[in-house]
Formats: sequence, structure tokens, C-alpha cells
Amino acid sequence: MYAGSGNIWGNGANSSRTLGVRADGDILGAAIDFANQKVWFRVAPSGNWNGQVIGSQDPANNIGGVSISNFIGKAMGPASSQQSFVVHKTIINAGERAFLGAVPSGFTSGWPLNPPDTTSPTITSGSSATNTENSVLAHALTASEPVSWAIVGGADQSRFDISGSTLRWLSNGVKDFEAPNDANTDNAYVVTVRASDLSGNTTDQTITVTVLAVPAITTPATFNGATSSQVTLTNGNLTATLNTATNNVGTRSASAQTTGKFYIEFKMGQAGNGTMCGLMQQSATYTDMQNGVQGSVTVLKNSGLIVTNNAGSQANPIGALTLNDVVCLAVDLTARKLWARKNGGTWSGVGVAGSANPDTGVNGYTIAPTIDLAPAVSFGGGAQVVGDQYTGSFGATAFAFTVPNGFSRGWPA
Repeated sequence: MYAGSGNIWGNGANSSRTLGVRADGDILGAAIDFANQKVWFRVAPSGNWNGQVIGSQDPANNIGGVSISNFIGKAMGPASSQQSFVVHKTIINAGERAFLGAVPSGFTSGWPLNPPDTTSPTITSGSSATNTENSVLAHALTASEPVSWAIVGGADQSRFDISGSTLRWLSNGVKDFEAPNDANTDNAYVVTVRASDLSGNTTDQTITVTVLAVPAITTPATFNGATSSQVTLTNGNLTATLNTATNNVGTRSASAQTTGKFYIEFKMGQAGNGTMCGLMQQSATYTDMQNGVQGSVTVLKNSGLIVTNNAGSQANPIGALTLNDVVCLAVDLTARKLWARKNGGTWSGVGVAGSANPDTGVNGYTIAPTIDLAPAVSFGGGAQVVGDQYTGSFGATAFAFTVPNGFSRGWPA
């Protein structure tokens, strides 16, 4: 609007509409509609819009208006200029103070400091993920700008939650490949998440998380009759029973390993205080296993102490064993570490009690380097009783407790 004549210009041309010559102290109001590419001016507080007959120019109802179509897509803002050397002062109120005239219906009161953000965020994290059974899910959600995250749908949405920007199983739990609880029980869990930016723009993404089975042993090990001493093998050579009250005897698997990560269990039957289960070197004797030498790793029945690496009893025993207790061993022969627990309880290892975790490789007991080891049981210590018994679980049947993430389900033959 040109104050000298009051003429209103748009798209670089005189619109033939005028507010008349303006004087110092006049207050002008402007209504700008970018969606309809128009502008209206009036003398505040209640002059006729664009100086025309009442009703012929009405921004609230998109009537009349001066076209600004040439400026759409270009950065625009409130401004003032002059064409003479006479000093003028123009004060622009873009919403910092109360307006003298009424704001037309449907128009924002004032001019934003920045153009409104109408662009939806782009979700940059993947729409699919895999998760090994018995391990927590930590699918990182990322976007092209700061956003907040929410679960908004999906057939399995009740199986998930979000912590910050991490998609997890509900309550940070785990899944069992053999017992899926997704909508169609195919171990493919579907959830829809929403990213909302600071301006309220949103983008949705459907994510499928596929649960994978822990690697299984194709041909699991058994105890080997040829290595047995004063022991009767039954149950497919998995149950070892002492048949004579002889000291320092036992049985082991013929399959010794030097690398790999394996999970095995031993279930206790009748047992005297001198019984033990664990791992022993092929060249070692059952006396060596009883004494915890030659690299043997043993769990003592009467105390639950772990004896490993010729170093005597280790910290954090799993507790004394009784009838039907199950000893769980997670063995990482590559890293030469071992974790033990009883009946699926807290893992034992080095460091602060409760800090050991085979899932993350933290605080395992150190076992002897390079030597081969095989699952074994031993009866002795002068406290053995005929009928003392252990049953090994090396992968031929389901385990009683959860296999740690990344460990093979059993011991290979």
C-alpha cells in the first residue's frame, strides 16, 4: 500500500483500489491469505477493507482481495520503505502487542517469527528387524528431525513398548521361538509407530520384527560308555548312575570342543556330597575333575561352588544342589568364559553378585586357555553312594530353562 496516494498494489501493478492519502499517525491493518493468494488492507480499527463498499471486500469470507499470486513460494514478511529523503518512522506490529482492529475470522493473530513447519518428518530407521529368541529387543527408531515416538497400531501392538526412541518387547521382555504369541503365531510381530515433530507433523511406519531360533545342534552329544568308569548309562546314554561305591569315577562325552558357544544342563538325581558335574579335558582323569585340576570346570553338589582353571573355588556359588535341581552352564570356549546358575535363577560369575550375564558376555568365570573340554560328571570325594545320578541335557530334547542369546542349544557330538 502506497501511503502517498493510498493506492493498493499487487503483483507489481496498481489494483485500482485505494484507502486515500494517508497522514502521520494513521494505523493500517493487513490480512494476508497465502492459501487463496490474496491481501486486504484497511484503516484501523474499522475502515472498509481495501477502501471499498462494505461487503465487497471481506477476508473472513474470501471476498474480493488483491492478488499476490506472483509472490507465492517466495519468502515474504512485513516491511516498510520510503521514496523521499524526508525522515519517516513506521512501526510494524506483527503480534507483539494487542491489535487496534479486530482480527478477521480464520486468520492467525500476528506474523510468526518463522514460517510454519508443515513438513512431516522422515523416518530413517528400518521397517524390519530380527531378534534372536530369549534376548531383549532394542530396535533404534530414528528420524530426520527431533521427534517423539508412539505406538499407534499393528496386529501385535500389545506385544511392544517404546522407551525413548527404542522399540522393545513389552516390559523389555523376551520371546520364545517355540511358543510365539504374535497374532498369527508365525514369529513375525507387526507394529505401527508414529513419529511426531515439534510442530505436530506426523509420519507412521509399520515395522515387522521376526524372531529367530537360537542355533540348534544337529547331532547332540551323549555320555560315552567307553570313557565311563563304574557308571551305568541309560536314557540314550544321557543318564549316568553310579553302580559301585568307588571313589573318583564318572563319565564324559567323547566330543571335546575348543571353540564355540554352547548351553547345556545337568539334572541331579540321587547324589552324595562328592558328586559334581561340569567339563573336563579329554586327557584328564576323574580324579583330576574331583580335584579341579587339568583345566576342569566343576560344580560341587554339596555347596554349589564353581571350581575352574586350577584356581580353586570361585566366588558366587550357585547354592547347594538337591534332588531334581538343574545346573545350567553357558560355555564360551572362544572367549574362554563360563557362567552357571541353578534352576534358571541368577547367573553366577566373577564380580559383584548378580552382575554376570552370558547374553552380554559380562563377568564370566575364566576357564583354561586352548585346551579341549567335554561335558562330564564325576562321583567321589569319599562321599559317593551307589545310585548317585546325573542326567545330561545336550540338545536332543527341550531344555528346562532359557538358552542365553547367541549360545548354541546343546553340545555337538
